[in-house]
Amino acid sequence: MRAFDLVTGCETDLPREVDSGRYRILVDATLNDSIQLKAGDILWTPGTGRCDLQARKGDVAESHVFLGFASEQDADQDLVVRAVQAVVDELDEHGLTDRPSPVMPGKLKEQAELTELEKRLAKDMPHLFNIERSPRMSMRYDAELTPTSRARRLASGALVRLASHSDDWNRRDFKGVSPRRLLAEVSEDELYIYENVVYARLLDRLYIHLNQRVRSLRTLEARRTDAAAIANAEELDHRLRYRLCALWGTAYSTDAQSKSAGSDVLSELSTLMKKIMRLRLGRLYQAIPSGSRVPQVLRTTNVLLHDQNYKRLRPLWSMAHAVGSDQARTAKMKIEAAEGRYQQFRRYVSLLIQHALSSSKLLKPGRGHAEYRFGQWSLTLAESARGEFLLHLKSGALDVERRLTFAPVWRGQGQWPLDGSERQVMFCYAPPSATEDASQWGTGEDAVLNPLQFYSVERVKARIEAWLISRLASVYPMVVSPWPHASAQALCSAFPGTFSAEGCGLRVLKPVADQDQARLRSLIQSAGASEVGISSMWLALQAAELVATCKVCGDVVTSRGVQADRKGFKAVCVCGFSWKWRFDAATKERQGSYAYGDAPRPFEVIGSDEFRLSL
Repeated sequence: MRAFDLVTGCETDLPREVDSGRYRILVDATLNDSIQLKAGDILWTPGTGRCDLQARKGDVAESHVFLGFASEQDADQDLVVRAVQAVVDELDEHGLTDRPSPVMPGKLKEQAELTELEKRLAKDMPHLFNIERSPRMSMRYDAELTPTSRARRLASGALVRLASHSDDWNRRDFKGVSPRRLLAEVSEDELYIYENVVYARLLDRLYIHLNQRVRSLRTLEARRTDAAAIANAEELDHRLRYRLCALWGTAYSTDAQSKSAGSDVLSELSTLMKKIMRLRLGRLYQAIPSGSRVPQVLRTTNVLLHDQNYKRLRPLWSMAHAVGSDQARTAKMKIEAAEGRYQQFRRYVSLLIQHALSSSKLLKPGRGHAEYRFGQWSLTLAESARGEFLLHLKSGALDVERRLTFAPVWRGQGQWPLDGSERQVMFCYAPPSATEDASQWGTGEDAVLNPLQFYSVERVKARIEAWLISRLASVYPMVVSPWPHASAQALCSAFPGTFSAEGCGLRVLKPVADQDQARLRSLIQSAGASEVGISSMWLALQAAELVATCKVCGDVVTSRGVQADRKGFKAVCVCGFSWKWRFDAATKERQGSYAYGDAPRPFEVIGSDEFRLSL
């Protein structure tokens, strides 16, 4: 079956092993004989590894397998889902007037509070230990051969067996038979009763819940620690530190009282989990077979209703199952929930892109909400029918139209290059086996960007600016041809280093100083060139000015701060930022470097300001 691969952006045959959330089917189909899918729907796992697809108009069913379906309940992923949901909720509250921070949303502070289940568990924990020490049990009687001295109660058929088995006799005299052993009933305590099965399965569910909560809180506390480390990190460039703190500082409290409360909750949950682990090692839990299951709706028994300890199980059972309600969802409901999470992530990606665009000094706001100006180019943000975000760069005068695609994908890993490539995949969540090697601050090195990543906006901004600059570098330096020879000589003499002769035209290398604009305009208007030529000249001068624009402060470097010729370009801004390009005429290779010093520093230290480009 043909499908659209969200990672590669190409149509392909659906592979045998399918990653949940990676492929869009291209025809109407039925999944696992019961779930109806439409053309364009994403293939999500319904909670099982089975993936049998049959086209509506076809008779042959294809058999595939979902990969990684068991990790859907991973605690780290649950925290990421909650974080994305919190950002989307704040986005709905703000509307289009104000963009919320995409980093560490303030609503995550609610995760550092005890839930009703956890409060109830802390209160009822002594009763669970009482059940372990003095469990209810039933009496079971088994018939077995027992020495006469130990027999207390004869089993049914004991005399019949004694009469037919002389080997059980001790002796026989005129009074009758003196038995050596008898078939007696032996009583044994039976722990395997319904109420104790409920107790064991409740411990399992409580352990899963507490384990996820502890992991989530530890991740949050680690991010709090990272936030404090960023605020005080001397190795970070002060400009990057200011931008990062501006994003998460207003959204997430770092005061001592809030931090202490989160640590206290984590400590209390860890204590509860250790107690549950002790109970699972106890005699009662070990006596219940692990395969024993209990329906979600409990039976009403006298023990569960009236026993001082066992009656605590019913409310805990109900609350624990309410928290883990995902387990009770149907396959279709699980697919709908996965699609809902993905759509929330798409909105989060849109927010990241808007933050990156609005923070770039190379762009100026346009007329519309998602419109910007990049020199003589117009830049618009739009959505495709396949759920991707498209940045359209257009210039009718230069006959240029390029497109940068951001493709949101739920789970995976990938490169985050800073180059002129025109497709970038953004993952919300990395597979559990994946590790981030960039730094502990979440720099998104593996193209995984979510609200727990501090550098998410920096990553997107660097990607967009590198793409824009690469498009600009591909047309620089612009040649205006034809241009009157006499005027070309006059311009080269009047503005040395700004223009150079190029055959029958002029090559524009750098912008002209503001005080020389009037003289430049006079020379161009008196050049005797055609209207098309004059228009091309102004466009070339605008391109030269854009190349000389500092991406850090947004100022245009004056002609004195620019060195340019056919082999390269170098500019130094008054803010201390510098950039340069080297052009190889033989191989047509172009290499650019943007840095404060001689060489760019690591991304986790300087952020989106510095990078290298090769075209």
